[in-house]
Amino acid sequence: MTARDVWAVVPIKATADAKQRLGFAVAPALRPRLALAMAEDVLAALAACREVAGIIVVTIDEAAAALAARYGARVLTDGARDGQTGAVAAAAQRLAREGKGAMLTIPGDVPLITPDEIAQLITAHDRRPDFVIVPAHDERGSNAILCAPPDAVPLKFGDDSFRPHLEAARGAGIEPKILRLPGLGLDIDNPADLAAFLKVPSNTRARALLEEAEVKPPLGALRAPPYPSEGGMKRVAVIGGGIGGLTAAASLLKAGFDVHVYEQAKALGEVGAGINIGPNASRLLHRLGLAEKLGACGVKPSTFDQRRWDDGRFLLRSPLGALIEEKFGAPYYTFHRADLHGALAGLLPAERVHLGHRFKQLIDRGDWIEAQFDNGTGIAADVLIGADGIHSAV
Repeated sequence: MTARDVWAVVPIKATADAKQRLGFAVAPALRPRLALAMAEDVLAALAACREVAGIIVVTIDEAAAALAARYGARVLTDGARDGQTGAVAAAAQRLAREGKGAMLTIPGDVPLITPDEIAQLITAHDRRPDFVIVPAHDERGSNAILCAPPDAVPLKFGDDSFRPHLEAARGAGIEPKILRLPGLGLDIDNPADLAAFLKVPSNTRARALLEEAEVKPPLGALRAPPYPSEGGMKRVAVIGGGIGGLTAAASLLKAGFDVHVYEQAKALGEVGAGINIGPNASRLLHRLGLAEKLGACGVKPSTFDQRRWDDGRFLLRSPLGALIEEKFGAPYYTFHRADLHGALAGLLPAERVHLGHRFKQLIDRGDWIEAQFDNGTGIAADVLIGADGIHSAV
């Protein structure tokens, strides 16, 4: 028994159904192996931490149970069919009945966890009752919780469990302690998390498996920053790379936002014929630095004429040209759509335009938005702009 008598609890779901939210970023046949590799990274770190009194794995999965045995962990099946909340609750009740000092619950999908982070978390436990929590990188989920005694606070896990857990601790008369640890903070749930994981060099089993399978970081996958920034909303995703989407993206980029465009087509291009741009719009395009290009590819008509459809009889003439430019401070243009589209595309660096991304669905994460695409990639942004036409999927 260690001085603090802290027992680790790791719930592991049936690996055959694990990590489906990774989509096409990881082949279905590889997902069970990845789930086990990540779980082994977690168990290895726990086994290497001398501050951990013992390990409990809650699972009904045979492969996970065999893995737990290799690391000297006890295997419980009570609550294993009831999700993370049910599994942790059953383990907490068992530990409380056995008179253990504290429970530390950690998910099985945080492969960057280290023995040092576990030791930091346990060292923060210096009172009884106590409650120490490590939030997920998005500050929404709860990636590690230490409770002393084990059943001191009722726990309920989910995408938005962090703040409810803080309130639950306070409701139990315990002021929670919050630790932010980068390894524990990154759980691998979706393509954006996977991309973030692969950007961090590591000697983990999970990374070795992904490299062996030649899994690459999903294109365009962004993730929420580890913690909210002081600067407010900065990341913007624009769905659709037409004239409207490129104009919005170029304007936001010029204003200092971190903006990316996601277009379903394999190549940028604009269909259609001509388009007229009035001075209210051309003034803004000039501010983006397009005055010279627009002057070269556009036409400034001198008048706008209306005629009767059946006999061509003249009905109305509106003066344009120099008169409009003098009056409103910007010209009236007529363009071929492809020329205007090409000029706008030239304002954005190639790495900010992601082709072959057909929008599938969005998930409101509260302080940020997750968007998923048919190609299996996912992104996270503070703002999501739908610029994909009149039948927008956004």
